[in-house]
Amino acid sequence: MRERCLVGLIFNTCGHSAVLGIVSASTVVAAASLLLRDDAASLLRGTLRIGVCFACVVASAAFFPRAAAALSRWRQRLLPRDPLMEIAGGVTGPPHPDVIARAERIAAKRKLVKVPLSQEEQLARLDTTPTPRFKLDDHAWVLHLEQEGFAVIADVAGPGDLERSQHLLWDFLEEHSPWRRAAPETWTDQGFDHLGSVRTGILSGCGVGQSAFMWHARTLPKVRAVFERVWGTSELLVSFDGANVFRPWHHGFRKTLCGWWHVDQGAGKRGRHAVQGLLSLFPADATTGGLTVVPGSHHRHGEVVEDQQNPAIDYCTVQSYCPVLQELPHRLVTCEAGDLVLWDSRTVHANTPAPKPPVSPADQLLRAVAYVCMTPKTCAAADVRKQRRTAFEHGFGTTHWPHELTLGSQGVGPFPPLATAAPEVQDLVG
Repeated sequence: MRERCLVGLIFNTCGHSAVLGIVSASTVVAAASLLLRDDAASLLRGTLRIGVCFACVVASAAFFPRAAAALSRWRQRLLPRDPLMEIAGGVTGPPHPDVIARAERIAAKRKLVKVPLSQEEQLARLDTTPTPRFKLDDHAWVLHLEQEGFAVIADVAGPGDLERSQHLLWDFLEEHSPWRRAAPETWTDQGFDHLGSVRTGILSGCGVGQSAFMWHARTLPKVRAVFERVWGTSELLVSFDGANVFRPWHHGFRKTLCGWWHVDQGAGKRGRHAVQGLLSLFPADATTGGLTVVPGSHHRHGEVVEDQQNPAIDYCTVQSYCPVLQELPHRLVTCEAGDLVLWDSRTVHANTPAPKPPVSPADQLLRAVAYVCMTPKTCAAADVRKQRRTAFEHGFGTTHWPHELTLGSQGVGPFPPLATAAPEVQDLVG
């Protein structure tokens, strides 16, 4: 109906314009022929017709703006509404000075930035030399974490622990997806979609945060000992975080992305608030890919997050024009199976596919890690600790923040009461 009305309006507009134009033109021609005659009657008729022509021109001038405005209104009614733009259109007055300052900063940074690198160029730029590995009782890793923003602690999981972890990971994958450990042809994108992201490898769905696989990794004695060393206390809470897996893309699977640089601590937090970790089930090097960091970037956290729109949000994407990305080196963190990799939440990081051709067998995952983060119990309010217990008993995962509850995916019940869980689990739930 609205389309027919619009067509009618257009027809009427064009029709009136055409009529007025034809009348005006014919009147001018006729008037000119009459004015060329000598008799008074012809002169009078010619003058009258000139008057009619002038009236038509005046009518056209008055009609066109109204017709154009009506046509514009109908066009707007036919277009889909954009409520956000309507709200923005109702805002009056000058922009807030902070908004102007932010826009000017970003514009200045964009002028200085080079052409964004392709994925292959980013991979070629990575420093893939072996990362220093430290023993748990070596204080040097604590200093490395403070100075560089990351550290690798060797052999926190033994061969038996790793075998058990791989078994539990596949138990979870087979329960919640069509993937089968002995059948790589089942490791499809579609089979993983509801579990996480094939683009990044992150496994966060189906309540993985409360899976037996994740709790096995969290409760390994040396894993906890590392975080006790970080914080100087044994009174810790653990995140109900997820995992990450890479498929052997050299056997026909999709590569993960690189360069999705970010920090997990927003502008609303200053100083060290969390140290994240991952337990690696396989070796990580240039033939596998893995965690990438910008060493030393945690010292420039304020600069990294200065353009963040909402300081209360902890996940902050680091744009390619950020000077920290432009000026500091990018490193692939290499490690061995059973190592625990730590990084400060202020450290710019991501993960990356293998810069070099992989050599792993087709029937083995290229990468598998369990994310673990622990912070002191004193950081959590009493109501947060109560909510954590409820989240555990209802099968919910969380983000990497143990002392701030943001719920993630929920598993499939029934879920055991916390009182029946192992003592070390009860203690870490809080």
